[in-house]
Amino acid sequence: MLPMLASASVSTTLKWNPSTDPSVTGYNIYYGTESHNYSSIVTVENTTSATIGNLPEGTMYYFAVKARDDAGDESDFSNEAIFTSCNASTASSFQLNILPPSLVNDRIIFSLGARAPAGITINPASGVITWDSNFTDANMATNISVIVINLTHPNVREEITVAVTFSNYFNLALPSVPVQTGLSASLPITLATSEGATNLAFTVNWAGDQLLNPTLAFNAPVAGGNLINQETNLLVQIWTANGDALTGSNQIAQINFQAATNQPSAFISVPISTLVATKADGSFFADANSEPGEVVVVGVNPLLRPGIDANQNRTLTLYANPGTDYQLQQSTDLSSPTNWQALCEYQPTSVQQTNSLDSVNPVIFYRLMQE
Repeated sequence: MLPMLASASVSTTLKWNPSTDPSVTGYNIYYGTESHNYSSIVTVENTTSATIGNLPEGTMYYFAVKARDDAGDESDFSNEAIFTSCNASTASSFQLNILPPSLVNDRIIFSLGARAPAGITINPASGVITWDSNFTDANMATNISVIVINLTHPNVREEITVAVTFSNYFNLALPSVPVQTGLSASLPITLATSEGATNLAFTVNWAGDQLLNPTLAFNAPVAGGNLINQETNLLVQIWTANGDALTGSNQIAQINFQAATNQPSAFISVPISTLVATKADGSFFADANSEPGEVVVVGVNPLLRPGIDANQNRTLTLYANPGTDYQLQQSTDLSSPTNWQALCEYQPTSVQQTNSLDSVNPVIFYRLMQE
């Protein structure tokens, strides 16, 4: 066996330990899009690395190496390495299934090897790798070691190396913002990018009868911007001055608005569409990504939203009018007549508050009642 790792940039560079056989004069690199079924071969001299180019982005390739002598005789295959690449601008929750086709009928357990990068997890049953990436991962190659244990054939244990490269990262995001009816609020616009952006143009879906008088304010190094209100959508343009560019992760602008009076409480989605972004050299970001925002309008009636915190504990976010007396109630059964029990008295000091909940009971229903 020749232990082998794969690393990657635009192409993939394979590295292996040299054979100890003095008759070895070179190596043959086998690769293809199916595990252990190689459609291509590259021959190299007596070296311990080689670069394979022209591999389409988003395609998984499998590699293995054989040593050879002057007569053309070959050794056994090395272990198999896997390479894939993707664009980080669409990979905030990148997923990769590394199950070899030859093992699909066996009972398999997967685990990550040592030194797995932060933010990477693997499903032990399916082998699906999930990577919550961000702009700091862009333009970097990462090797992910996966240990495969075959429960059907306990003597089979394999370690697979997956090499992943992210190219440029571009993500435009809007948050969730609460606002009471009749009051003003701001919806921040945040950009995270690994490569400088100089011009942005995008459309925001907008409930013009509920969210009134939208205006655009921006932060340095943004030099200027426009907002065109078309009632059902907002056309937003943002640009920098010559020589400046938007880089890293920053709030670059905000949309100021007022919630209409006398409207019911509601969760209003504010998605981004038709996003176009330009680099300093005049080229476009090929896969600019966006995350939708939300405006939570709080009218007469309060709103509740369940959630899960970082420790997988239940949470409950309450949206209610400050200074008003409420009672939070709970029940484990909604069949009639419902037995609602008082959980706590609640007088909010802000329009939004998140509380941790008792997670022992598997099913609990909540309601917030004005007293």
